[in-house]
Amino acid sequence: MGLKDRNAVVTGGSRGLGLGLVEALVAHGARVTVVARNIDALESVRARLGVATISADVTDETAAHRILAEVRPDILALNAGAKPRMGRLDQLRWADFTTTWETDVKAGLQVVSVLDDPKYAEGFAFGLKGDTGITMLEGAAA
Repeated sequence: MGLKDRNAVVTGGSRGLGLGLVEALVAHGARVTVVARNIDALESVRARLGVATISADVTDETAAHRILAEVRPDILALNAGAKPRMGRLDQLRWADFTTTWETDVKAGLQVVSVLDDPKYAEGFAFGLKGDTGITMLEGAAA
């Protein structure tokens, strides 16, 4: 499938791995919509790359409906993620765990559930995460 004139939505596309994906999609002719929370970062990406932007917190259950009401994606890259807080278990709060869960897992599932509609039958979605190098215990890696 060529990317020229395909509608692509990238969550978490205002920096890091997501921004790199946005740049590649634009370079290959896709019409890209970047979704992120930081309005200043979105404006910077819009001005530099000429992409559409949507300011949204993907952990908000209504965000998926709002995003997909604004653009019908051929490609959906679920890249939004929260850096997990690491530390001793007795120093972590429940919110430290759930923030990562809400952003990295639940938000993607919410978007995919909205996509379970025949009008989206020809597009595809994929998850993309760049934090695979996290080590839980200092000095424990071989």
